[in-house]
Amino acid sequence: MVSLLVQVHFHRHFCLAMHFEQGGDTVRAVTYLDQAGRNAVQRTSPREGAMLLGRALGLLATLPATPARAELELSLQVTLGSQLMSIKGWAAPEVERAYARARALC
Repeated sequence: MVSLLVQVHFHRHFCLAMHFEQGGDTVRAVTYLDQAGRNAVQRTSPREGAMLLGRALGLLATLPATPARAELELSLQVTLGSQLMSIKGWAAPEVERAYARARALC
């Protein structure tokens, strides 16, 4: 039952993210990509989660630099780093980049 609820939330968040991205509402698209990525992580889909989190970071980079953006980017980078670590190993350059960026945002 819990697994089914996570899948429903994932699908809803992913669809909303695509809708807002196509509509040019980058902030909402990033928010829903973040939620979809975290739902993928809960479903033990690290590759899917990493892909969605990376997409959210790409969109986030198009927004003006603000403290709120930095806070969201920090959260995304830390979550992305953990997923990349499970996919590629703790010494992978992608993991180092994610955590180095997170450290720079602190």
